[in-house]
Amino acid sequence: MARREYIIRNVLFFSFIVAFSFTLISFGLYLFGKMPLDTLIIYSVVSILLAAAIFLTNAGYWHSAGIIPPLLMYFPAVNANYIGGIDAPGNFMYALLIIFVAIIYGYRKMWIALGICLVTYLCLAGMISIGYIKPYRTAEVVFASRVVLTSGFLVGIALMIWLLGRSYRTEIDVRIKAEELLSRKNEELGTLNEALQKSEERYKSLVENADEAIIVIQDGSIKYVNSRSIASFGYSEQEFLSIPIFNLVHPEDREAVTRRYLQKISGDKTPTRNTYRAFHKNGHTKWIEISSVLVDWEGRPATLNLITDISERRRTEEEKRNLEERLQRAQKMEALGQLAGGVAHDLNNVMGIMTGYSELLLMDIPEGQRARSHAEKILQSTEKGAAIIQDLLTLARRGVTVSEVIDLNHIVSGFLKTPMFEMIKDYHSRVNFRAELQEELLSIKGSPVHLEKSLMNLVTNAAESITGLGEVTIRTQSRYLDKAVLGYDEVREGDYTILSISDTGMGIPAEHREKIFEPFYTKKAMGRSGTGLGLAIVWGTVKDHSGYIDVQSEGGAGTTFTLYFPATREELTTPKKKTPIEQYVGNGESILVVDDIAEQRDVASGLLTRLGYRVHAVSSGEEALDYLRRNKADILVLDMIMTPGIDGLETYQRVLEINPRQKAILVSGFSETDRVTGAQALGAGAYVKKPYMMENIGLAIRNELHR
Repeated sequence: MARREYIIRNVLFFSFIVAFSFTLISFGLYLFGKMPLDTLIIYSVVSILLAAAIFLTNAGYWHSAGIIPPLLMYFPAVNANYIGGIDAPGNFMYALLIIFVAIIYGYRKMWIALGICLVTYLCLAGMISIGYIKPYRTAEVVFASRVVLTSGFLVGIALMIWLLGRSYRTEIDVRIKAEELLSRKNEELGTLNEALQKSEERYKSLVENADEAIIVIQDGSIKYVNSRSIASFGYSEQEFLSIPIFNLVHPEDREAVTRRYLQKISGDKTPTRNTYRAFHKNGHTKWIEISSVLVDWEGRPATLNLITDISERRRTEEEKRNLEERLQRAQKMEALGQLAGGVAHDLNNVMGIMTGYSELLLMDIPEGQRARSHAEKILQSTEKGAAIIQDLLTLARRGVTVSEVIDLNHIVSGFLKTPMFEMIKDYHSRVNFRAELQEELLSIKGSPVHLEKSLMNLVTNAAESITGLGEVTIRTQSRYLDKAVLGYDEVREGDYTILSISDTGMGIPAEHREKIFEPFYTKKAMGRSGTGLGLAIVWGTVKDHSGYIDVQSEGGAGTTFTLYFPATREELTTPKKKTPIEQYVGNGESILVVDDIAEQRDVASGLLTRLGYRVHAVSSGEEALDYLRRNKADILVLDMIMTPGIDGLETYQRVLEINPRQKAILVSGFSETDRVTGAQALGAGAYVKKPYMMENIGLAIRNELHR
């Protein structure tokens, strides 16, 4: 359309120039009588009409103005026939008209113009041939008319050719420029396509080789997965695209995942990262961390999800948390144990005095007297008190002083025959007690007294957890663990002899499970039974035996305590028999008793004097050194803990400077410590634990004197 407007504009302009030139020439010829007036009028009207057409074109009505040039050519053609008859100038004008119509309006309108021209030409020819019209054919007029028309034709044709050439030249130039521009654009597009292809390849490489699984979700269905997703979840790409995304999520997390997905799709603000549980194709559960962004996928909203497998990290964090909890639990037990140990030490000194004086009273009171019965009851009470102190020392992990090779089945069998077990059965008559003991059980090294006490505490607790009918089962077995077992404790690999006590009672609530081994922690009614030390003693005993403990319990489903003791293949220890007093009486040897508590010195002096020794007692290490610088003693009974002043180890070190061969036995209310081991490394003899028992201290002194 722009090309036609351009042609019409130029045709009208040059047509106006030609027509106006014809008008001027015709006016000159008219003045000399060589041109009819009607011809002059026609050329003048044509010039005016062309000027009007130019005005219309400039105003934007080029399509309407385009009809004017063919019409104006039509009238000169008719005039040429009228003036000169049927001759060539008029025919050229018709031809030029038809060409204009074809160029401006197309071929369909060209046929209409051709028909009009033929009809006009034939009508004029017919009227001239019958004489109806007589042409104005003087020689001068015909000549002038033909000069004007021929000049106009030549100029018009030249202008037409020039305009057409210019139009097509412009079009060719435009096409050339367009082709050049298109070529450049194609080159640029090719470069862009190449860059885009490389970008897509890089993007695909990044996505496919990403460490995270990448999943696109739309309408709850998976639309795209990368290779990491396939490796991480075990599904093929086709399987992924055919299953709803929420089927991969753990049932307990599906509601949260659905809510987050809908919030993200709706454009609501949501947390950047979320942690959920998901299923692998093989069925096992894994922990994942999801980071989601809203994207456009094929013209509709979807979520792009970056998924990281954090199962290993969660396991590490869980192990770290368990280790921290065990460490805190151990530190708490250690702190409470130290407190209990300090109290036990002071009580031990008191009980030692009562025990010693009770034994001295019994030695002075003949059989059959009422006073002897009183003294025996006092001694029995002190022994019970010593047992409680022993429990406190067990909490401090200072209580296991005996280490024998024992059969755990013998401990269980022996306990089931004790009066204490009969009392438990009588008190819990609706509870059935059952023992399942493995034959040929591996032996362990430990203290029978402490193990039996732990068993008694566990059986008592199990029975008390049952409010009606129920069962308590005691099991033993040997087991080799080829890898660590993580429970309440982390049990290392190795050979173990296992003692477990199970009940069908009410179970232990989760919120209480972490505190059950703490001293004095109890959920029992006040005054019903126990002191809150039972499970704490079990804990201390197991740790003193280098063992582990595990607790499995569910509310209303019962509880199982499992104790793991390191197994040994050493021969069982032969039970000791009571030694006759004749084997540990003295022969007048001199003994120096060193103790910071006067009552302990008196008790030791009384017992050793009764055994036939010459006894001298001092209250500190400094006094002992002063005494030994002036006197000699065959043996020392040296307390390891004395305040204020130097302790037993430092006292013995200084004594050896006075007498390098000085014999000594060591005594204390605590279990054996590094200070005791250090003194024995210097040459000291046996270690005797308070409270003093005549047989124990007598044998220790006699053996050291004979060493």
